[in-house]
Amino acid sequence: MKNEVFARAITEIDNELIISAHKNRVPRNKRKKWPLAAAACFLLICGIALYLRSNSRIEVSVYGNTISDRPVTIDIPTPLSSDNRSVIPDVLTVPMEIKPEHKINIKVDNGMLEVYSLETNKLLCEGQICKTSDSVTVFWTIEAPNPKQVYKLWINSDTVVFLLSYSEETNNWILNKQ
Repeated sequence: MKNEVFARAITEIDNELIISAHKNRVPRNKRKKWPLAAAACFLLICGIALYLRSNSRIEVSVYGNTISDRPVTIDIPTPLSSDNRSVIPDVLTVPMEIKPEHKINIKVDNGMLEVYSLETNKLLCEGQICKTSDSVTVFWTIEAPNPKQVYKLWINSDTVVFLLSYSEETNNWILNKQ
């Protein structure tokens, strides 16, 4: 029964409808394909860029502790006297180990950097800006640090930012990731 109904429905189609549908059809080879291809390429490039950015891990540690969301206390030699008041050092040095997967730029706003190769212990660069792709030991030195100021160290401009500040509660310098 169903086959008969279906056969009648197909055979009762007007021939003019079939002819007009055939005339209005755009051939496949005349369709514009380049906008679709351009959009696909753009999405592919954006996906690769996001993957590389999220996949470029940078491991930073101070005193063997990897810096994450928890701040790390910077050890300062205690004064020889029995005076327990807080003492702000004349020079503050923060030793850091940085293990990048790609080339990185390290920059500080205040202080100086000394960057040594982790493998050879050779001085790679010094100053306020250093570029490297090796695993390195960085000594960030600040002369006459001001406890009321926050010092910044950037890796790859804004990819990783570290803040060095003085904590009144603990009377220690702390380093944390922004």
